[in-house]
Amino acid sequence: MSDEEFFGTVNFSVSAGLVPWGDPSEYVHAVTGKALALSDSGSEEDAGEITLKLVSATEAVNRGENLYDVCDADSSTLEAIYATLFDTKGEAKDELDIEPGWNNLLFIEAVKIEPEYQATSLRVQLIKTAIAMFCPEGLIVAFEDSLDLAVEDWRQLGFKRIAESPFVFRDQLRVNPYEQ
Repeated sequence: MSDEEFFGTVNFSVSAGLVPWGDPSEYVHAVTGKALALSDSGSEEDAGEITLKLVSATEAVNRGENLYDVCDADSSTLEAIYATLFDTKGEAKDELDIEPGWNNLLFIEAVKIEPEYQATSLRVQLIKTAIAMFCPEGLIVAFEDSLDLAVEDWRQLGFKRIAESPFVFRDQLRVNPYEQ
């Protein structure tokens, strides 16, 4: 992780239908966050972007939808995430030790940082902000390779690898295992 602190803002954009629960795919929302850096002169310039998929899991289940059907209706990636996290009964796999009571699922699709901001803490700050805004009590999943994090960044964010899969996850209802 870089010692250089990043100062700026992130503007998130998400869209949903006015009658949002017509079919399983409508429980998944695409979210884009644009990071803007504050320059010494006070102006803002593009510094990076984060793209997410937010699965409104609790809302889907409360309305009688199966979480597998929601993930499957969106993409093969979310279907693979579901298969990695849950067993055939729809319960979290025991070996993952996921705390009951989580409410949403957040998939971090990509984090892109402009070259001049690679040496800053922007990547970690974007991920932390996205988690805080969209999934403070849920499960966060990403492709391990897509995050491009340094070892210290992994510890700070608290992601755990999932054996025999390309995914990492973070259970927001558990304390970061690396901070103990």
